[in-house]
Amino acid sequence: KAILSEAEFVKQSTYQRDRYEMVFKNILLKGVKFKSLVSNNGIEAESGSVQAGLKIFNDRTLPPDPKSKQGKYPHQLLMKVAMPVFIKELKINNSDVSYRERSVLTEEIGHTFFTNLNAVISNVTNMPEKIKQNAVCKLAATTSILGKVTLSTQWDIQINRQEGGVSARAQMEGLSASE
Repeated sequence: KAILSEAEFVKQSTYQRDRYEMVFKNILLKGVKFKSLVSNNGIEAESGSVQAGLKIFNDRTLPPDPKSKQGKYPHQLLMKVAMPVFIKELKINNSDVSYRERSVLTEEIGHTFFTNLNAVISNVTNMPEKIKQNAVCKLAATTSILGKVTLSTQWDIQINRQEGGVSARAQMEGLSASE
């Protein structure tokens, strides 16, 4: 449960910001290297899986934040975590994402949702020796948008580059021109 409601979050915000509400269930790690856990206080595992729920809200009636978003993306935030992390393959199973946004033009809230999100992420790490071996984190995901359209995406993320280095491909099925 979020600490602040959407209204409270917007009231205390100066600029547009995403408000996140996250729930993680059925977390499983396999092939955990206990030596890394004990000696480095780190997580090193062959595989992991999780079922997640994510709700995001943004009020676009506030002014945009003039600060750069560089360094604030998930793979860049992982690099700032003090604890060493390496998960060779992480599966996200049957998860849901909801995105709501208040329009600057109409002040109405639009809502889109992604259901049955399934993804495989390989090379989830912030460990320099693992990054030297493989500097690419790969993500392949499929989801249903608004319960009607299937979206498949593949991402290659250069985890050793501060300026980003992300390439993505996407394919949609089930979208007709009349909708």
